Amino acid sequence: MEEKADEDEGEGADAKSGFARLNYSFKARQMMAPKESQQRLSAIINYFLSFADVRKSDSWSRVSFTYKGKRVACLRIRGKTIRVYFALDPKTLDEKYNIVDVRGKAQYSDTPSLLFVHGSRGIAYVRQLADSLFKGLGAVKGNVPEIDYTLPESTKEELLKEGLIKG
Repeated sequence: MEEKADEDEGEGADAKSGFARLNYSFKARQMMAPKESQQRLSAIINYFLSFADVRKSDSWSRVSFTYKGKRVACLRIRGKTIRVYFALDPKTLDEKYNIVDVRGKAQYSDTPSLLFVHGSRGIAYVRQLADSLFKGLGAVKGNVPEIDYTLPESTKEELLKEGLIKG
């Protein structure tokens, strides 16, 4: 079976090649990610949750964060890369962040700024952008205990059996 090329593409059989595309859940992608990527993801989630009134919501393809009912950020994983979408105007952000403007896609209309996180510098950028975002919203940083969000590694076959990958 051929792996799904991009999480934004449609599901089902690929008409050109005849192979079925696999639809990976966020949890499956997380379980297949290297330990370093999972640790970065855990650090990012804990940082967002350290602000008062921020809630985490898990869905099939992403983890979203809301502040007082408004989505302010969401996370997706693709391989080793963590994609962080912010509710910030991409045109107002510094060029050092290498922000991608994703306003053209309806599902990202409320979080149009995309930052790719590959390492520790990416985590520092996430913190800077999150501080800027929450400062603009008036959110206060609180004292929340850190939780380890890493998951045990799993094979594709095990994830298919668990229903975390749809065929």
